Order: sequence, then C-alpha cells, then structure tokens
Amino acid sequence: VKAGTVHAVRGVSLDVRRGEVVGIVGESGSGKSATMLALLGLLAPNARVGGGAVFDGTQVIGLAGEQLRRLRGGRIGMIFQDPMTSLNPVLTVGRQIAETIEVHQPTLRAKHVVARVQELLEMVAIPNAVERMRAFPHELSGGQQQRVALARALVNHPTVLAQLPEMRQRRLAFRFRSRTSQRRKHHRAHPIPPRQSLRHQPRRPSRRR
Repeated sequence: VKAGTVHAVRGVSLDVRRGEVVGIVGESGSGKSATMLALLGLLAPNARVGGGAVFDGTQVIGLAGEQLRRLRGGRIGMIFQDPMTSLNPVLTVGRQIAETIEVHQPTLRAKHVVARVQELLEMVAIPNAVERMRAFPHELSGGQQQRVALARALVNHPTVLAQLPEMRQRRLAFRFRSRTSQRRKHHRAHPIPPRQSLRHQPRRPSRRR
C-alpha cells in the first residue's frame, strides 16, 4: 500500500443554534463520525484537523489537556456508535457515570453523586436501577448498554449533545426525550436540578440536514 495523506473529510461547514437539532446525512464512510470526533479531539494521533470550530465563543480545534476535558463530558456530551466499546469493561456502569460527574463537579458530595446516577438510570428506563448500578457492561443487554451511554452523556446537563449512533440508537434517544418530557415526577432533594438536562434536548427529530 502506498503511503500518503488521505483526506477523509473536506469542506464541512455547519452551524447549530441553541435548541436546534442538526443531522449530518451521508453514506457509510463519508466522514460523518470523523467530523464529530475531530471536534472533540478524539481522532487517532496521526490525524490532522484543519479549519476551526467555535463553541460558545471558544475555538475548540486545537484545545488540549484540561481545557478540552472541561468541554468533553461536561458542556458537550457524546453518545458513541458502539456502547460496548465505549464503556469500560472493568468498571461498573454506576461507577462510570459517577466518574463523569466527579470530573466536572469535584465538590459534589458522594451521596448526591449516587442519587444522580440512580436518577439518570431510571430516566432512561433501566429496570432495577439500584441493582444495575453495580452491574458491569457485559452483564447488560445491548439495549441497556445504549441507555447507559445515553445517561452518561446527559448526566452533566450538556449544552450540546453529539450522537454517533446507528438508527436504532437514534430512535431510542428520541423516544426517551419524548417520554421524559411528558412525565412529571416528584422532585428529589439534592443540589442538581433533576430535569435541567431535558431543557437542552430536542423534542423532535432533526429539522435541518
């Protein structure tokens, strides 16, 4: 195979306004996932990303270290294409969601972190949430793994939610948004507003493609 540079994606230009859903449509291998991964610095080390991407006044392309970590999993959530490979096989699902909270909200008390994890698992319709918090990813079905990935992406109330899923996962996310936007549950007493994340989630599929 001849060595050289492969231009995986060229000429991408898009904007996403607050409260808007934008879908990137293309055939397999056209660069949809590569575009999203490039925005968050998740491509392989030998990848080169040009151009720019501005999020809330901050140039994202080129960020590294602590600056990038503050965005990923915090203000920008991501649901990866394969939940089994994005979940750590040696940590329980509850611990993985809790770590996402602890990284971005280090002063939050442990009992409030646990309460938030349980709440998110219940919101995405994981049965026996308390018990499932202690389960490892391989002990869950494929659908439950997808729901855990969705819960982890939403746990810190992101301003932007990026998805790299198959169609089945997209339908799951939209059903979740529709169902939870109509449900009214008693407010639990802990310092994180339990439904704040839903305000940032679209209530219908993509309006622009």
